[in-house]
Amino acid sequence: MAIAETRRILCLGLTPCLQRTIRFPNLQLGQVNRARSVTASSGGKSINVARTLKALGECPLVTGFAGGETGNRVISFVEHLGIETDVVWTSEATRICTSLIDEATTSVTELVEEAPLPRPAEWSVLDEKLSLLLAKSDMLVLAGAPPPGSPADVYARFTRMARDSGAGVLIDARGAPLMEALPCAPLLAKLNEQELAATCAQRVDKEEALPEAMNRLTRLCLRPRRPVSRYP
Repeated sequence: MAIAETRRILCLGLTPCLQRTIRFPNLQLGQVNRARSVTASSGGKSINVARTLKALGECPLVTGFAGGETGNRVISFVEHLGIETDVVWTSEATRICTSLIDEATTSVTELVEEAPLPRPAEWSVLDEKLSLLLAKSDMLVLAGAPPPGSPADVYARFTRMARDSGAGVLIDARGAPLMEALPCAPLLAKLNEQELAATCAQRVDKEEALPEAMNRLTRLCLRPRRPVSRYP
């Protein structure tokens, strides 16, 4: 009996993070709080996708940017899960995000650092690496917001590269990065209701508004592709 070949899925994350989770018996803002426990793990949407794919028996590979000691820890956590990585190392350290859990109320407060903007040379290295990886992959997952200051069409660039290599593209994004990528015809765009409303700049709280907003995004797939911009 022939054994089906395992597909490789690229999970591209431009803004991974070292995720710290701190639990408090009763969190009091503006006061001194002593933690019950502190844990650290890898975070970011693309890494979460890769973690899920691995649990489902798929063969994900995490690529993107990482830097500094925090970047080393993030990649170490990912590889400990048996997930392959091939990232571009940057001069700036990977961000740290923190979740504060109040056990008394079960509420969660998120402290989110913005990711540093990679240098032009680092973007170029990622382009080269992605071209090589896509030649051996069936799918590209683009998940999460690009770093502040990134070109609006950065996901369009990667979507076009994937489609030219014969790989399908799934995008979990919102706003301009998604809007620019849609004319490159990704297979799927994943948005929740709030993200859809923000992307379309319209309310979708009524039943008839939801398909209208979805159709608006779908029509963007029929627009001509535009030349990509230069990296900052």
